[in-house]
Amino acid sequence: MNWKAAFLIIIFPLMFACSSDDEKPQAEFVSGRIVDAANVGALFNCEWLVEIEGTYYVPKYLNNGYKEDGLEVLLKVAFLEELAECSTTNIQPNYIRIEQIRPAN
Repeated sequence: MNWKAAFLIIIFPLMFACSSDDEKPQAEFVSGRIVDAANVGALFNCEWLVEIEGTYYVPKYLNNGYKEDGLEVLLKVAFLEELAECSTTNIQPNYIRIEQIRPAN
């Protein structure tokens, strides 16, 4: 067997086995509301939150242009398993990664 055939037999399947697509959270389109965390009791240390379907999430990054309390937005987000450590209670909100954002109006 030549070295090219050995490469294809051994390395090629490993390339697909090591794919990280399963580990990366899939992004979803949702509507939400930007919330100044200073107005949300135990979450005031979180700075800014995004409320989606009644649940607060902490964005990994929020552009300054969207830091407006009560702003209704449409987002493409990935819901992350990582918990934000900004709550003063034992209930920690999850992080989200915002991939796209725009005002809802």
